This record gives sequence, structure tokens and C-alpha cells, in this order.
Amino acid sequence: MSVKPWDLLNPNSQYATPQEAANRYSICKSCPEFLGLTKQCKKCGCFMKFKTKLQAAECPIHKWGAAELVPLEKMEELMIDNDARIFINIPSYKDPEIWKTVDHFIANAEFPERVFFGITLQDDNVEYNKTETLKRNNVNADCLIPGSIIGCQPARKNSNKFYAGQEYYLNMDSHMRAIPNWD
Repeated sequence: MSVKPWDLLNPNSQYATPQEAANRYSICKSCPEFLGLTKQCKKCGCFMKFKTKLQAAECPIHKWGAAELVPLEKMEELMIDNDARIFINIPSYKDPEIWKTVDHFIANAEFPERVFFGITLQDDNVEYNKTETLKRNNVNADCLIPGSIIGCQPARKNSNKFYAGQEYYLNMDSHMRAIPNWD
């Protein structure tokens, strides 16, 4: 049976037992087709931490198949990763919204201690931004004068140096806002 990513949101989907999902994910992590940074399969493109929880899911190279069923009332328990951390990569160029963005994402996170920022911040107020960085937990910033790094993607690459193996990775802009419990 073919599964799709949106099956995770379908209340009628069937889920594997926690042990079966963990066994599948363990197989994936040892596979050469597994992308450790994003936790995706190179063959199917799926995020394996989630695909392995769907009962009908199968490995595209047949390392594991459909699993036994788990009752629907266990679905929420299976979907929550209680220890997951999120890394947010932000390139910022003279954006006065950067600290409002960071503070808004922290204030609206259900688990702010699990949210980590890596920022490349190019602005004329380098010392001010260094001070602002130190005021916040889990925020690392490379505060530079404008023009030190040319372009958004090179700035993103620079911010990546603060990535420390968090389970989720989010690229975003420096002028965003979050809904409550976004994480």
C-alpha cells in the first residue's frame, strides 16, 4: 500500500507500534540512502522519523515492510517527539525586525528551551547586536558589518556553523512571526 506524507494528518491512518516504528527508524539510520542532516531517505524523499510510524509504509528498497496495527487512541502518543530540538537558521541584512522575530518565536514556543537559533546578522550596530545575542538563551549570532557576506545563501551557510545536531532544521527570514505552540 502506498502512503503519502499527508497520511500523518489523517485521523483514519493506522500506526505501527512504538517498537516497530523504532526498529524501522534504526534500520533507516544505518542505511547509506539515509540523509542524517534532514533525516530523509534519498530514494523516496520522506522524513523517516515520521514515515516509519505509518503502519502501511514500506521502505523503497525493501529493508522493512508494513507493520502490525496500533489502536487509534495511541496515535497522538506516537506522533509526539518529546525530546526533539529545533534549529532555526536566519540570515539578516539590516533588518530592524530580527530581534522581534527571535523573541516572538521564543515567546510562542511550547518548549522554548528546545529552540536554537543560528543567525548571520549584518548590520551597522555590531556591538548592539552582540549584546542582544547574549541576552537570549540558545541564540548564537555572527554579528558582522554589512557587506561582509554577499547574498542570502552564503549567509545561511555561515549560520549553519551554529547547528549542533538538533532533530529539526528550519530556514526562515528575519521578519517572521509565530503562532502559539508553533513548535
